[in-house]
Amino acid sequence: MNYTRQTITAPGGTFTSAATMFGYEAFEMYTAGVVTLTGSLSITTSSTIDFETFSIRWNANILLGGFTTTICGITITQDQLNQTGTFTCVYDGLTWNVQYYADGKDQPQIAQGVKTVTVPVGGTLTLTAGVDEAYQRLSGPVTLTSNYTVIAGAGVKAGSQFQVEIAGGITIGSNTLTVFGITINANQAFNGEVIIIATYDALTTTWVAASTSKPISAADMNPSTALSVMGNNTNASASPSDITFSINYGVLQRVGLH
Repeated sequence: MNYTRQTITAPGGTFTSAATMFGYEAFEMYTAGVVTLTGSLSITTSSTIDFETFSIRWNANILLGGFTTTICGITITQDQLNQTGTFTCVYDGLTWNVQYYADGKDQPQIAQGVKTVTVPVGGTLTLTAGVDEAYQRLSGPVTLTSNYTVIAGAGVKAGSQFQVEIAGGITIGSNTLTVFGITINANQAFNGEVIIIATYDALTTTWVAASTSKPISAADMNPSTALSVMGNNTNASASPSDITFSINYGVLQRVGLH
């Protein structure tokens, strides 16, 4: 099959395939790189031919950016617009039917690569699966003046994944640092050594995130002071009571065999 290349640019626009006695002109939709739409995109035909096939080879990588992409009047979702495949369209005499075939298996959207993000003083970082690098490194030095949140956009395939490294140098103060719903504490933000792994679960349509463990340091433990401690001076079950110390830094010691 011969395809006519059509290059997609940010403004989008309308691409119309001519209907001839030999059928529809087949299109290859192409972008030189990632294109974020600033206007809606429509691919259609000049007229309808009953039970004739219109084929579109998709070699484009676009971000909807709040706009829409339609093929023969059918709205196409984001997850079909940033990997190669083929759209086959058939007019059955009443409506258009559009079928999408991804090249090989329809894979999760995981863009290889590592990106270091210099954290601003606040705001939201929205990641797009299949477009933004799968490994994101959040780095300072920065002192937050408002909350900073990392989330992902919609239109995602099951199993899509991000790893977000907290590289340190981030002073949160009275603000919050949240990555895929996980709150990063002050010590983790400043010293780093924490990775959040987020995976998209299509059944619940949510990102499920887990945080790696960081060795506990003295900064993770908040000492407390008091004039007494709670204790029990018997080896049997009993209600605890205050044990008062007469000097600071007293230590409980066991004396005797029982």
